[in-house]
Amino acid sequence: MSLINAVEEHFNAKTPRAPRACGKEKIYRLGEDIYCTYLYLNHCFSFASLRLCGGSFIPTAFFMMIRSFMLLLSASFCTVALAAEPVFSQDFSKVEAVPDELMVLSGELKIIDDGGNKVLALEPVPLDTYSFLFGPTAKEGLVVRTRIKSATKGRLAPSFGVGLGGVTGHVLRLAGAKKQLELVRDETVLASAASEWKSDTWLWFHLQVRPVDGVWMVEGKTWSDGTPEPTAWQISFKEEKAPVSGRPSAWGMPYSGKPILFDDLTVTKLP
Repeated sequence: MSLINAVEEHFNAKTPRAPRACGKEKIYRLGEDIYCTYLYLNHCFSFASLRLCGGSFIPTAFFMMIRSFMLLLSASFCTVALAAEPVFSQDFSKVEAVPDELMVLSGELKIIDDGGNKVLALEPVPLDTYSFLFGPTAKEGLVVRTRIKSATKGRLAPSFGVGLGGVTGHVLRLAGAKKQLELVRDETVLASAASEWKSDTWLWFHLQVRPVDGVWMVEGKTWSDGTPEPTAWQISFKEEKAPVSGRPSAWGMPYSGKPILFDDLTVTKLP
């Protein structure tokens, strides 16, 4: 098989990619693709050099620069992917019931099918505030990510989000009725920002707590599934009160009477 055919097989004939690939897996695949592009360009540049140099194999400085850049970029993406190895990950694709690794504090949870994907569903009755814990126990230095979906009913809208530091820690939540994102601790709103969440769509959450010069920066953002992750934080709060040690959490308040769905739970350590 020629090199060109091998590259074509990599892009066209390899195992189909899961549409929900994200985080480490997505970064690693990008690095893999860049490396295959490097191999293809290396092959093409070699033939081009032969023609330009009258049959002698003397690559031009330009070709060498491009090839080096592609190889370095590939290595960088793969290194970042490996450094972001999750300490907890659950996408519910291989389970039939609520995994034992989740500690359900309140509410009725079950695994359901949502458009061909298995997800965790929180039942909306009776109306209350529900939550569950997952992942390792820590005080700081963790990143929690997940995507959550629910729907409105008339003027009624749900509230849902993720947290760090157990049940009394920081929670990044969407307040659907207010159309805003809130950072909460012990039911006190520490910071807020406008949200453009749309009913019955998946919303990604990212929350982290990191120590900085004797205080803690609590940073969070959300974005719609299928859109690029924003580089800027929607909420950034300087916390002077030390975080408590606890597990990451997920929260749901089904005020609209509609189920709240959770998927792609991941916890990673900050570098």
